[in-house]
Amino acid sequence: MKKKLLSLVVASLVCGSVTEAKFYLGVEGGYNGNLSTFTYEDNGLAPSSFKREIKEKGVVGNVVLGTEHFFGSGYFGLRWGVFAGYGSSWGEFEGEKTRLDTISMGANFDMFANFVAKENLMSGFFVGVEYAYTLLRPKDELILGKTYTTNVGTWSQSADYYVSNKTASNTAVVRVGLSTKVAEHHRFEIMAKVPVIFSENTSSFSFTNELNGQIKQKIDDTFKFNYKYIQGLVSYKYVF
Repeated sequence: MKKKLLSLVVASLVCGSVTEAKFYLGVEGGYNGNLSTFTYEDNGLAPSSFKREIKEKGVVGNVVLGTEHFFGSGYFGLRWGVFAGYGSSWGEFEGEKTRLDTISMGANFDMFANFVAKENLMSGFFVGVEYAYTLLRPKDELILGKTYTTNVGTWSQSADYYVSNKTASNTAVVRVGLSTKVAEHHRFEIMAKVPVIFSENTSSFSFTNELNGQIKQKIDDTFKFNYKYIQGLVSYKYVF
């Protein structure tokens, strides 16, 4: 009897959760701050390194869709969704104007805690995580690298090793914001996105030439490029 009663309780909770699952469709947009970094590391006989940064500011806009789920009295909830968007930003590098256009897509997950949870008004905050795949399309492509020619006896070979800011980036961000839903269907939000993990493109060349057990030439160069961003956005979502 107890097992049957427990099963009924669990079933009712699951059904209640399902009835609170709602689809949403919306837009978000606002400030986008980019930081692109080129790094060169020489680990040869005379080690050295340098770093160059490109800072750009602009705007970004996304289309978002997904589902949200609130439990019990509506004070706690979850949502997950997907997005796609476009951004443009402008800056300066070594006296020259720069422009970077971005095309992004990805998925996110948030947890809600509401201060107010009524039928026609919900208001609270959320925290979550997001994965973004971003195509970087600069107006002027920048490259850091070298052409290497190696000669051993009668053998010779040349090759290019470089990184570019015309590439793709994978980023994991933390999302935090405030959210208010009014009249059951209209959700308004402000949020910030801060990167915590981001991919790095690398290109390396290594060559050592020894004579009688002594190193006469050693080349060990690494070129790196990474991209990250901070965003401050406002959002409207229609909840069905």
